[in-house]
Amino acid sequence: MTTLMPTVREATWNERASTLAMFLTLGLAVGTWAAALPGLKSELGLSDRDLSFALLALAIGSVGSTIATGIIAPRFGTGRSTGVSALAMVVAFALPAFASSYVLLLISALLMGITTGALDISVNGHASDVERRWTSPIMSSFHAAFSLGGLVGAAFGGFLAGAGWQVAGQIFGPLLLAALVAVAAMPWLGSGARHTDKPEITFAMPERSMLGLCAVVLFCFLIEGAMADWSAVYLATVTQSSPAIAATGYAAFSIAMATGRVVGDGIVTALGPKRVVLFGGLLAATGMGLAVAFPDPLVAAIGFALVGAGAANIVPVVFSAAGRYGSSPSAGVAMVATVGYAGFLGGPPIIGFVASVGGLRLALGLLVVAAVLVAVGGLGLDRGGKAASS
Repeated sequence: MTTLMPTVREATWNERASTLAMFLTLGLAVGTWAAALPGLKSELGLSDRDLSFALLALAIGSVGSTIATGIIAPRFGTGRSTGVSALAMVVAFALPAFASSYVLLLISALLMGITTGALDISVNGHASDVERRWTSPIMSSFHAAFSLGGLVGAAFGGFLAGAGWQVAGQIFGPLLLAALVAVAAMPWLGSGARHTDKPEITFAMPERSMLGLCAVVLFCFLIEGAMADWSAVYLATVTQSSPAIAATGYAAFSIAMATGRVVGDGIVTALGPKRVVLFGGLLAATGMGLAVAFPDPLVAAIGFALVGAGAANIVPVVFSAAGRYGSSPSAGVAMVATVGYAGFLGGPPIIGFVASVGGLRLALGLLVVAAVLVAVGGLGLDRGGKAASS
């Protein structure tokens, strides 16, 4: 199947820059959450199992929101949906600072999931439309902005933790920056991709031709989610690192991922999606194996960086393909992202349960298997990024 790319560039630099800013906002929030998790865990006296259920609440909210946004965004325009979702997400990510009990943390996590899922689908659908009208691959650059935001959010939060700030301050500082970025970008987003006729989109099983894309995203999301939710906890509990040092785990992952995505569009063009996913999955498996085999802060950070480098362009490749081959950009992204979020949904309780029985090292060791499965999934991608159909 051929893609319907315009022959003349229709997207503007303002649209591209504002979309980059929204990915940066999303990354800032995720990085802030990653850096704050060890402090929240300590303040509320949570076990690994308790934390896994908080992450499960976040994932449940994301899955439900993903389905709804895939239906709603094309009706109102992906640009409008992205702007509203970004502001709602910033507010939701501030809520854990006020969570004085485990129940309040669970409620906060659920709201965080709802707003994160809404922004994730809206901004990726919007980016797919901008890329289509840009007439050349630029999706990896958008995801590079997300990784850069994750780096800044985690580093900022870690700096504040090292300076003696309480968890609330560690959360509010980076989120204030996220809010400023989102507000500044909103006027330039435009309405985005929109379908004014009766919505065709309903929640359904993915088409057979897209099952390969869904499988790759499933395991890659599980790995990326684990990095956001467990890397700092791993360094704090297994390697006994300080809160400031613990934040470097996700920061290392984000640095490598951002770097890989900055040059990712060229890599995808040169190698093709098949090799990008295959080699990326193998590199991520190597890095995760290194981190769990040698529980030293420096070695673990290097391992997490290798995971970030390997995973850098896998999701952009798959989202770009899904946006092109779906009935609309938001619908295509929603189809694979909904399946992908099952990684967030099933991953946290599995990791928490295994950690409570055999330790967090063993639990994160399961991600080596997930990375290998991602690499195997790459064998089912053709040159254009679509799952090869039988």
